[in-house]
Amino acid sequence: MSAVPSWGAVLARVRNILREVTQIENVYDSVPRVLTGAKLPVAIVYPLKLARQRNNTANSVQERRGIEIWVYVANARQGSEGQSEETAINYDMESLVAQQFDSRPRLGLNDNGVVNRAVLVGSDGLEILPYPLIDPKEAYFGYVLTLEVERLFGAEQREFDDG
Repeated sequence: MSAVPSWGAVLARVRNILREVTQIENVYDSVPRVLTGAKLPVAIVYPLKLARQRNNTANSVQERRGIEIWVYVANARQGSEGQSEETAINYDMESLVAQQFDSRPRLGLNDNGVVNRAVLVGSDGLEILPYPLIDPKEAYFGYVLTLEVERLFGAEQREFDDG
């Protein structure tokens, strides 16, 4: 039976899909210390809590994880009043990102059926996002979008990390 892609491989796939949004200048593989000087918009991917459920009757395991996609669009402290906000709104980042994931309901990782579902479940809309998250020094207009990914696999399958 085939091995199950690790959550690391799933996160790498999410980042690669985001790289196909041509309006996003950079999708970071790890969390940068600062965004100062970065060409915007940029995206950072954070895994959320994992929920795991075992079905002993079917000898399978279902895992569900939220993945937050933080898209920093425009520096809130630059330009004239309202300019950064208008720039962020005009990007329509929620729709652009949703289109990429809607066209890949299993992230393109469905060869062995382990990614059961991947759906963009929500966004809080345009907001001012601090950076870094701890002891913020900067503020950006942007979006926090939540992708929910569900994996289903046989309990005897093992995970591997392919990237």
